[in-house]
Amino acid sequence: MRNYSVLCLFFLVFVASIIGCSKDDGKGDLNVTCQISKIFIDTTTVINLEYDGNNQVSKVEYANNKGKVYRYFDLSYNGSGDLVNFSNFDDNGRMEDGQRSFYNNGVLVKTEEVDAAGNFSGSFKKIEMNSKGLISVVTKYSVVNGDTSTDFQNRYNFDANGNPITDSFFVYDNGSEKFVIENTKTFIYDNNPNPLGFFSVFIAEPQRINNEILKKGFDSNGEMYFENSTTYTYNNNGYPKIKLFSTVQYSEKSTLEYSNCN
Repeated sequence: MRNYSVLCLFFLVFVASIIGCSKDDGKGDLNVTCQISKIFIDTTTVINLEYDGNNQVSKVEYANNKGKVYRYFDLSYNGSGDLVNFSNFDDNGRMEDGQRSFYNNGVLVKTEEVDAAGNFSGSFKKIEMNSKGLISVVTKYSVVNGDTSTDFQNRYNFDANGNPITDSFFVYDNGSEKFVIENTKTFIYDNNPNPLGFFSVFIAEPQRINNEILKKGFDSNGEMYFENSTTYTYNNNGYPKIKLFSTVQYSEKSTLEYSNCN
């Protein structure tokens, strides 16, 4: 079982419920044709996005249907446009945790989680790219009392557009000193541009170039244990404006607003 901080949990929900989760150099394609400004989830949540002078996302706010902000993220970049920090704040503006990203010649190689004081909290991930520059392997480690242990690993395969189509999750078995598969997720996409695909990179996952329409989960024996489907209504530019996400027991509607296209 994976352990996520509040920071990663909110971004996982954000990426999974809005996106679904090119080159994955850690920047993502922030200069999209249609720039997201607001996302309405059912009638309960509003997500506001702000951009800096370079058209890079600088702030993500979560608000209730009354407009009260209950959580926000600040994002910062280096001179090359690489995301280097994002921090998670509560409704009183107190930082709870965050993440630092590290690059080698502009390519994302490592992320570290930090605590409320901005200090390393003992969890980090190493990122490996394939020959096409896509995030193909992500390995999580923990550091306790100076000792580093291996926790889990995700391995990805891609379609011709560069979307991840399989995500195989392995846990590390200390006895055998090997990775043991626990589950695999499969994905199918539409052919339309995904305006929020770059957010996947923030939690060290491959960028989604297109929009996810079907996701299935299989256990280590190959038995399917969940299935999610998503349908979209698109604007004149081909970008999603309404997203309907559904499982066997749950459904959710999201409406996306853009600042420079209809």
